[in-house]
Amino acid sequence: MAGQFDFRRFDRVKYIPAHAQGREDHEDCEIGTVSSSGDVGLVFVKFDNDIYGTEWLDAQSKGCERSSLKLIARDESYSELLELIIGELG
Repeated sequence: MAGQFDFRRFDRVKYIPAHAQGREDHEDCEIGTVSSSGDVGLVFVKFDNDIYGTEWLDAQSKGCERSSLKLIARDESYSELLELIIGELG
């Protein structure tokens, strides 16, 4: 299982803003997919609401503090497939 702040590309995450005070059901929480993440610093996420109506490659990633993200799902086979598809597109 991933560590609390260990995020990888294509992980599904939930963003929980500070003003939500940890409440995952807060109306400002968002679901998205990690587009890039290093060992430290911000995690860049493409949120579902920003992707609708556009292509993955055209959607803007938003930098998020690691502590504001919760890992929802990690599927290794899905991640590998997306890497291949995006590699062929771009």
